[in-house]
Amino acid sequence: MYDVFLCYNWDYKSWADELHAALRARNVSVFQDDKDIRPNRSLAPALEAALNGSRMLVPLIGPTFHQSPSCRVELHTALRAAYYLEEGRTERVLPITWRVSPGELRPSQLKRARLTKRETLDTDAQADLIAERVTELARLDSRRLGDAPAGRDPEWLPLPLPGNKQFYGRELELWQIHDALEVKAKPGNQGHPVVSVRGTAGEGKTAVCEQFARLFARDHPGGVFTIRLSGNDRTTRADPSLVSSTFHQELRAIAERLQINAARLDLHTLIATIGNYLRDRAPYLWIVDDVPATGIDESILRTLQAPTGNGKTLLTTRGQLSNLVSSEIQLAALDPGEAVAVLTHRHALPEGRSAERDAVRQIVEDLNGHALGLKLVAGLTTLPTFTTYATLRDELNRTDSDLLENTDHMADELPLGYSKSFSAIMIRSTSALDDAGREVLALASVLAAAPIPAELVDAVLAVRASSTGPQGLRNLEERGLADYLGDGSYLLHVLTARAARFRFPALYRKQFHDTAADVIGDALESGRDHVDLTRALSRYLPHARALATTPEWQSGRTEWHMLSEAGRAHYELGDPTGALVAFEYLHELCEKSPDADEDTRVAILVNLGAAYFGHDKLPRARELQEQAVERLTASKGIRHGDTLQAQDNLANTLSAQGDYLAAKKLLEHVYRLRRESEEGTTRKRLITLNNLVIVLSRHGSRRHALRLGLAAWALWQRSAGPDAPETLEAVENLANTMLRLGQHQYAADTYAYLADRRRIVLGPGHPDTIDATENLATARLDSYWAIYADRLREHGPEHPDTRHTLRQLIRTDLNRVHTDPDEPELLVDVPADLPPDTTKLADEDAEWLSELVVSAIELDAQVSSEYRAEDPRALRVRVLLAHALALADQYEDQIDVARNLATDARDGLAEAVERTPDEVEDFDLPTARAIHRWIVRLSGEESTY
Repeated sequence: MYDVFLCYNWDYKSWADELHAALRARNVSVFQDDKDIRPNRSLAPALEAALNGSRMLVPLIGPTFHQSPSCRVELHTALRAAYYLEEGRTERVLPITWRVSPGELRPSQLKRARLTKRETLDTDAQADLIAERVTELARLDSRRLGDAPAGRDPEWLPLPLPGNKQFYGRELELWQIHDALEVKAKPGNQGHPVVSVRGTAGEGKTAVCEQFARLFARDHPGGVFTIRLSGNDRTTRADPSLVSSTFHQELRAIAERLQINAARLDLHTLIATIGNYLRDRAPYLWIVDDVPATGIDESILRTLQAPTGNGKTLLTTRGQLSNLVSSEIQLAALDPGEAVAVLTHRHALPEGRSAERDAVRQIVEDLNGHALGLKLVAGLTTLPTFTTYATLRDELNRTDSDLLENTDHMADELPLGYSKSFSAIMIRSTSALDDAGREVLALASVLAAAPIPAELVDAVLAVRASSTGPQGLRNLEERGLADYLGDGSYLLHVLTARAARFRFPALYRKQFHDTAADVIGDALESGRDHVDLTRALSRYLPHARALATTPEWQSGRTEWHMLSEAGRAHYELGDPTGALVAFEYLHELCEKSPDADEDTRVAILVNLGAAYFGHDKLPRARELQEQAVERLTASKGIRHGDTLQAQDNLANTLSAQGDYLAAKKLLEHVYRLRRESEEGTTRKRLITLNNLVIVLSRHGSRRHALRLGLAAWALWQRSAGPDAPETLEAVENLANTMLRLGQHQYAADTYAYLADRRRIVLGPGHPDTIDATENLATARLDSYWAIYADRLREHGPEHPDTRHTLRQLIRTDLNRVHTDPDEPELLVDVPADLPPDTTKLADEDAEWLSELVVSAIELDAQVSSEYRAEDPRALRVRVLLAHALALADQYEDQIDVARNLATDARDGLAEAVERTPDEVEDFDLPTARAIHRWIVRLSGEESTY
């Protein structure tokens, strides 16, 4: 057992000897390290025992300290142990520097200790300082560095990143990430930390982030959330829409793990819903892997980052995001010691064979420390044919035509000088695969650089009369070519997948391409009208894009069918952006293809119009839908089912644009023809009936709408069941019509039934449930305050539904305090189903925002004239005014004004809770805090509570 473990580079041995003697003279027991580190970067048993048995570590840090692998490992081991012993502090590591400025000290965690400079303290003074610290430490804590807890693995949501099973080195980068994510703790900088880890392909960015998450698990007890964007997969068209769609799909997987019902939630609602779930959770880490190198602006990056202030965001990218993030960390190649450890972790270097050590060092030099290349070479050492590292290096250095061709293909993917060595490794690795492994690799070469479900591999190979899927996947994993993700899927690195594309003949790969497209298209089609199955098959969607968009082969009916089903699946999953991307590309493909007939082109036009409608681009949707109706009428006739469906879609767009009369005429026409031509009560006819009830309720005979609404409810119950989404939509239409007829009690009873059913089926926080609860308040002429609190909690302050409720709340409360009999009533309450032209909630709608602010100011003035400033009723309205001002943000310093109002309201309500709790509602203080937190974040800071 020792008091001090002395850590130093051999350049400073005389300094270490003097300090050792001075400490011994002060009865301080010292271990002086005089051993070098092993090739696998582990400490020798004697060194490990001495370090674990020491109270503290004293590193002697000079300009060459970090050149020693031993010093780096010992320092990292001691820092980690101190970190866990001292709950985040590292005072058991006391550095003494020499010719190193504070700005050059690495890792910067060392700056938190009391810095001691050799230039200002002689050896005796250094020894006095260390002895004093040892005495203090022994008095306060008897534990040694080896008593540090091992740490627990974090909770991964939905799954861990595919990091290396054996991770070596990168100690400085790990602490650099840690320090960068602690930016909020720095004086004068309270911003939300967003850190990017930047590096070339295959340098190990993902593995570093996974290791960081494991090493510092105590910093994020709320879990580690992982999102893979596949931003550098060249088989996909990287654009903002595609990034948004992929992000949406990843968030659905997170929502499923959190047991959040994400059915049909659009991206922004899903972000808000997850954010509200996480807001009260312990601090968490939000990792977004493989952010595209191009096309990322501030608005997209803000969408990608952690949705709440208690989350820290860590990105990986090949691109440069320095102007968009709080800190950017450049990942370099592995240093020689780290690289040797990665290369030899599966086949240890034999003791005393210098030729083998030389060969290993030469392989490392050939690869320039490239992490993925070293991992693949390590996989080759497990082959039965492996003899020596020297022989392996000779094999990798052979030049043939395949190598030269592959090198040319990979040149633009890798840094200068890497492509030849990496290509040689890929040729050797693929040649070492068995037949099953080669089949699976050929399949992977035509798919996206996204997780590949094992069941998809099995399905494709089954068509080829092969049952080698599991064997082939295991073979790829053994060679280091694929990583198992733990959920039944495997991931190939984008470099590996790209290199594989040039290892097999094009005709051979096309067989896998065509079979995969057929399998995926049929699988997605089987999910029609079965949202649970579609959700389970969503892992196929990235591969559908890759198969359809590859420039290698011309697309045909198989690809068109697959892409059409993919677009429908995106739409059903609440991802209109993904649907629009799919149908836009499908439309582009078919318009160019001579093989596409009129029926195919018009069918795609119908789907594209629906996608634009779902994306709220109504003018474009209407233009396409009118074209589709005209062409279908000409080719198939006015009574054909496809024509009727196109007219139904067009009617919905007309209604959304406020052209109710045209929509009503068209829907009546469609419903009449469906009733005449379709046998029985079909689902399509009932959907048309629901749409007709909506239009009649908004414009036309509301009593007629009521009669049809009752019929629709009865028919939907009989055909789909009482809790089907369409049945509950029919109930909502019926209640809305009752309200517009002034039948408040009947409407309230119907809304109450609807809210109850949706609360059971969808959950209390689902947007549809809150809509029903808000409409119930409208029917009962109740206050909207509780609904407003629900909206803030579930959706956040900026969501369109929250804004709608804010407006209803301000205007109804203004009606209640309005006392001038000569002015007309300001509001006739309406249900929350109005189309976009009636309730405009877009940020750019200055007129709507101005009206909101004016109404909020008027309400504040009215309430302030009746109640004291500290009255909870006045403070409540101040929250609304702060919310409205921050939403509008129309003039300089308006956010500051809103922040001051929110602060006053929050503090006043906190005092009222203590002073007069009976006058404060349960939701008052949480609502004020939610608005205050949001406005503080808009100011570029984070709240501290």
